[in-house]
Amino acid sequence: MQNLQSKESTLKKDIDKKQREAQQLEQQIKRIIAEEMRKAKERAERSSLENEAKELGLVSGKDYSRRTSNKALKKLIDKTRSAKGLDVRDDGPSFAMTPEARALANNFASNKGALPWPVERGIITGKFGKHPHPIVKGVIVDNPHIEITTEENAIVRSVFEGEVSSVVPIPGANVMVLVRHGNYFTVYSNLINVKVKAGDAVSLKEPIGTAFTDEEGKTMVQLGIWKDANIQDPNPWLAK
Repeated sequence: MQNLQSKESTLKKDIDKKQREAQQLEQQIKRIIAEEMRKAKERAERSSLENEAKELGLVSGKDYSRRTSNKALKKLIDKTRSAKGLDVRDDGPSFAMTPEARALANNFASNKGALPWPVERGIITGKFGKHPHPIVKGVIVDNPHIEITTEENAIVRSVFEGEVSSVVPIPGANVMVLVRHGNYFTVYSNLINVKVKAGDAVSLKEPIGTAFTDEEGKTMVQLGIWKDANIQDPNPWLAK
């Protein structure tokens, strides 16, 4: 009985440690996505401003350049509109995505239930969200991802085309790679030998790293899917 109690106590400590690591991972992802959303809004606004400037006859490289700030470009547009006898623009709606990013997001969303797995062979051994621990009674775990157990040295692949937003070392989760697909994000953690860097364009099933194998011989990768700052259950997104 003492032996069993000792094992249960050790297992609970391990679960608590993993939950803290999962929470840290979730908070890190939220911070990265918040910054990505800010940048996406800025890019979309820039695209809209440049289109408006072009319609007004302003020439890129002559009347303004890439170094011209959005604020300065707005003033130039207002001045040009006033000179043409047009109403001065207001800030308009909040810009979320460029047309290209929106098309990519729509394409990603339309593939729900058909996305390839991040590894060629594997099974889901860790469920998403809150659920009872499969072994320790009375313990509830809460995962922001699913855990896929696979074979040693398994190559981890991007489940969709997109752009690498971040490659970040995460305590307890080795390296995390976050890929942007419009306003959707896929997160791959517990990786080693990462082959991509921030800013890289990745294609469907392109290798991004290798799944880590722990001291007990378990090889596992964590997959998360987010829409903006909202966590999704990855399981319904994957092909069955």
